[in-house]
Amino acid sequence: MEANMMRMIFVLLFLTGCRNPQPTSPNPSISQMGKGDESAESATKAHADFSFHDLGDTAYYITWGGTATYSNRSRPFKVLGDGRLGLEASSPNALLLSQSCGASCTQYVVLPRLKGGKEHIYLFGRAHALNQGLVAYIPEDEAALIKVENYLSGKGMPIQERDVCEAAFRGDCIIDCRFEGDSLNLVYLNQHDRQQKKFYDVRSLIE
Repeated sequence: MEANMMRMIFVLLFLTGCRNPQPTSPNPSISQMGKGDESAESATKAHADFSFHDLGDTAYYITWGGTATYSNRSRPFKVLGDGRLGLEASSPNALLLSQSCGASCTQYVVLPRLKGGKEHIYLFGRAHALNQGLVAYIPEDEAALIKVENYLSGKGMPIQERDVCEAAFRGDCIIDCRFEGDSLNLVYLNQHDRQQKKFYDVRSLIE
């Protein structure tokens, strides 16, 4: 009797030890997406409150929000050589995604956190101050050295400088560009390849 009981206990312990269920994702169709993550196992990649949705192997679109307050969808983006856009910064009013798009080229995509918000694309992004709604970039269709724009209001301030280096792409003349307080601090090369440092007041763009 005791021997039979011991055998039954041994069998139960053995079966219990064989059970080792793997934890399952609460949503297996969504994987967390970090910069440079190129998992092809899922058609949807998510990060924070935005997600990537594949359109085949060469394109994707972005949704962000996904709450009762708002839910938005972007136009399609191409998958570049280094993959997809990655989250660079966030604030209460927007998400900023970025990606290298070639020499001297960093693409900024701003996703406003509001209902019906549309993505804002800046091909040659250089600096951002999301809490103030500002982005500094090199405009493609203007002669300005750089331009500051409030992506919430649409207000812009082109910055013109005559004494700038003779590089084929004027963005190569810029050494440093950053927002500090109410100003944009810019360091660039002049025609004699000497560094010039200037400060531009951007208070008129801040709402």
